[in-house]
Amino acid sequence: MRIFGLFLFLILICFLQISAQNLIPNAGFEEIFTRSELQWVQPQGPFYHYEETNMSTAHKALKGRYVNGICMYNNEPNEYLHVKLLEPLAAGQIYHLELSAILMLAKCFKAEEQRFIGVHFGDKRLNTHLPGDLGLKPQVNLELPPGNRFQWFQMADTFRAMGGEQYMTLGYFPGTQLLESMVKAQDAFFEELDRNAEAREKANERTDMAYLYMPPDEQKKYLKEQKKKKKKVSESNFNHYRKPEDRKSDLDPFQSGLQAFFSVRYYFDEFCLTPFQDGSPVECNPTVAREEIAEGRTINLRNVFFDLDKANLLDESVIQLKALKKLLEDNPAMRIEIRGYTDSQGDDQYNLTLSRQRAAAVVEWLVNQGISAGRLQSAGFGEADPVETNETEAGRALNRRVTFYILSM
Repeated sequence: MRIFGLFLFLILICFLQISAQNLIPNAGFEEIFTRSELQWVQPQGPFYHYEETNMSTAHKALKGRYVNGICMYNNEPNEYLHVKLLEPLAAGQIYHLELSAILMLAKCFKAEEQRFIGVHFGDKRLNTHLPGDLGLKPQVNLELPPGNRFQWFQMADTFRAMGGEQYMTLGYFPGTQLLESMVKAQDAFFEELDRNAEAREKANERTDMAYLYMPPDEQKKYLKEQKKKKKKVSESNFNHYRKPEDRKSDLDPFQSGLQAFFSVRYYFDEFCLTPFQDGSPVECNPTVAREEIAEGRTINLRNVFFDLDKANLLDESVIQLKALKKLLEDNPAMRIEIRGYTDSQGDDQYNLTLSRQRAAAVVEWLVNQGISAGRLQSAGFGEADPVETNETEAGRALNRRVTFYILSM
């Protein structure tokens, strides 16, 4: 009976490991039409680095064709990648996070000082779409390799969840910069200790003991002078190791001048987040968060961008639009309606006109790419049918959207 019970236990363990799911949706960025609430977003920074790679580009995805990335700075607003997890994290559970990264452009200026990239797990979606550093404390700080490494490398770490974390944010947090400052100061401190210890050893070898044989008055004067010298050395050491806010640091983001500036762009691929079981991470199986492509469905084109208050498509929109073009090519009977929406700010009629113009711009792009105009319609709805509150910038950003409705297949 015990053998049978042990056998069932082993089967259960194997089942848990086989069926374990990667908690990060679209972990390799290959699903262009991911469900709206599970799409990766970059709510900070001026650019969106979701890119398609091939043999002609400067780099190639680790797996598949697509990568996503961020730029990191020490004296400008930083960029972040943000995604909702497939399920909240369990309290007290240890999780294993791993991901692959590649340096896109050569590091510049003081970039060799950069050692870590932070990952924060929280229970709230980012509520800002303005550039700026996030006041979040990363639970994980992944160490980056030194130098210009233009090959894919893997980073991994573990952490214990507080419970209820539903979102993951990756970037160069102020807390990460502080950690780097502390590590740098610590390295310098121990290097100085080694140098001082070596100097003391040499000094002890030639210590002059002659003052022991001096007359009392001369001996007193000699010892007083030695005391002054020690105090001066002590004050010098204090100034060298005083708190970062009391002296300039090479990593101070507010220090002016190009000497202290660095920017680094990394691309990422193949994220994995799974719980630890029996002292090792669970196997990371693929996750699917794909939108259902069927007649009567409305699909959100999350990564279509326009100039402010205009209908001019930005270059960052091309990846999403190329995916829509391929979808139409793969389904030659499909007919769709492109729909534009705005937030509630501004004049109602102006918003309605702008939404129509933006939808028409997407149709025009598809027609120029060879899709028959007879398969396409466009419509604008202004501020109608909001998907989020218009009371916050984050909500308004989601309401400013372009979708396509599948008329027939």
